[in-house]
Amino acid sequence: MKNLWAYLLVLFFVVIPLLIAEFYGCSVSGREFSPDDFSVRRFSYRRSPLSGSIRSKRKNKILDSYCDSIAGDGHITILNSTPQNWDLCDEDMQFSNKLSEEFDARFLTHFLNYNSNQWTTAYPKLASLLWPEVAIMAREGLYLYLPEIMLAAIPEDYNEGDDRSVEEFKSQIQAKFADAYRLAAKVAKANGDAKADQWLESAKKYDAGDFGNQPLEVTAEAVPPEATDQSVD
Repeated sequence: MKNLWAYLLVLFFVVIPLLIAEFYGCSVSGREFSPDDFSVRRFSYRRSPLSGSIRSKRKNKILDSYCDSIAGDGHITILNSTPQNWDLCDEDMQFSNKLSEEFDARFLTHFLNYNSNQWTTAYPKLASLLWPEVAIMAREGLYLYLPEIMLAAIPEDYNEGDDRSVEEFKSQIQAKFADAYRLAAKVAKANGDAKADQWLESAKKYDAGDFGNQPLEVTAEAVPPEATDQSVD
């Protein structure tokens, strides 16, 4: 009799909830960043916890940007009028402590805040040197190497101001970009990544001061919209 009760308890409190979750799906939500135009969106859908099967249509919602002056003031080249490339910032799944390992975009989005927006607006000449180079690294997926650059580029508190000249700023961040690409090349080589030589050449380019010399052209190519629900705040 005791065994029967034990089986019933397992059935009602473990097996049946798992079956319901498997067929209905658990809620999954998170945020993604697009290096195409520096926009951020929230997504949600339902996914089976056991098989990983998608149980609902994915919904996307573009979020208000805390640093819209980057794209709005023409500091980056917009690749697509409707962003096509999205990198994961964070993801949560209901009733699960399993986390995705593809969280690298958060190393940039952490710095896309009100402080950065005010700095970008107040110092457009410095911003025009920084953001195009940041965009290049983001589009290559090198988010992990951006925090040290961002910490050196933008004062922690905008209210304290930024008294660096353009040449001082350029000298400082070109050294940071060179170090970042050298480290990326070292890691890529250790992992057998064919891009190791490319990153090393980029480091040499920054060592030579070869950046920030070309006029920036902002373009937007017409592309078909995604086949998912999307709304804008």
